[in-house]
Amino acid sequence: MNIPSREQALELLKKHNVPEHIVEHSKQVAKIAVFLGEKISENGKAVKLPLVEAAALLHDIAKKISIDDPNKRHVPEAVKILEKEGFPEIAQIAGEHGLSHILKGSFSSLESKLVYYADKRVRHGAIVPLEDRFGYLLERYSSVRKGVGETILACKPKVFALEKELLGKAKSGPELEGLN
Repeated sequence: MNIPSREQALELLKKHNVPEHIVEHSKQVAKIAVFLGEKISENGKAVKLPLVEAAALLHDIAKKISIDDPNKRHVPEAVKILEKEGFPEIAQIAGEHGLSHILKGSFSSLESKLVYYADKRVRHGAIVPLEDRFGYLLERYSSVRKGVGETILACKPKVFALEKELLGKAKSGPELEGLN
């Protein structure tokens, strides 16, 4: 398994011209995902923490592409970039972080669930409750394309169920006590 270090992941973000505000978002996603992964590991379930950190940092590596060309979606573009860079395991996780992925009913790994969930807890660079994040998603994206609002609403209870699952494994509350 080829996993870049934190420093290498941050260099990859620079290489692919990821805007600084998205880099900050990704750092916060990594902070949450690793925190929960550590808690879950402490409670007896093995978590590949280096994979979680790298995937969380790199999940939005293609955001600039979708900003520059609204016809391109950042999730499949991220998969292409990460596979080309030689990180197929990270590409798999990045490919599962789009909001509607949860409607498919399965994730490839616990690490993928952690990155997915952590991404839904970060609005820009701030860690927020899921309810706040969903409010933002509805406000920001409902008018972008037909059916987006309905998709967001369909995902919401499933994301809350995932939160309950992961926080249960981590023996943590949604406040993420101890996260610094």
